[in-house]
Order: sequence, then C-alpha cells, then structure tokens
Amino acid sequence: MVAIDRDCTFLKVFETSGFYAVNILRENQVDLSIRFAQLPEGRFTGVAWSEGSTGSPVIEGVLGVIDCKTSQVIDAGDHRVLIGEVVEVGIGEGRPLVFFGSGYTRLG
Repeated sequence: MVAIDRDCTFLKVFETSGFYAVNILRENQVDLSIRFAQLPEGRFTGVAWSEGSTGSPVIEGVLGVIDCKTSQVIDAGDHRVLIGEVVEVGIGEGRPLVFFGSGYTRLG
C-alpha cells in the first residue's frame, strides 16, 4: 500500500500505469531519500535504476524492493491510497533507512 498526496504531479501516472514498486532504502541512503522527497521533477536524473518485473523503476543498490500490481485505489482525505498485489520481492543484506518522529533514526 502506498499513499500519494492528491497534489503530487505524478499521481496520474501511478493511477493509470496499474503498477508501482516500493524501494526500501539502506540506512546510508539518506541523501537519496531527501532527493526524492524534495525534487518535484527530475528525481531519477543521475540515479541508476532498472525496470522491475512490472516495468516499475527499481533503484540500484537499495536494500529491498516490493513490485506491485495495483488492485484498488481509495480516497483517504488529501491522499489517494493504492493497494497492490505483490508481484515480486527482492531483499538484500543490510539495515533499512528509517524515518520516524520527523527525523531519520536507526533500528535497535
């Protein structure tokens, strides 16, 4: 499941493609997280990625990826919630990047 703000310029792409991938960042990828949170356009410029099994972008070097087919879209306040059926999962070794309590933190 992903929740996307209705004002997001890419919302229509997510709604019409029928697929999305959740890239799980490693704890040392704070810069990449900030980049995707702040850049309205050009987020993927200079970022190495390939297509997952659904054609969704999978960023190279991430800890894991969950590649999904959208099964339902729900309105929730100022967001649209895309519920997905998992098509493929990839997981590597390492620790995840965690954003909690308005900042980045570590597990354990």
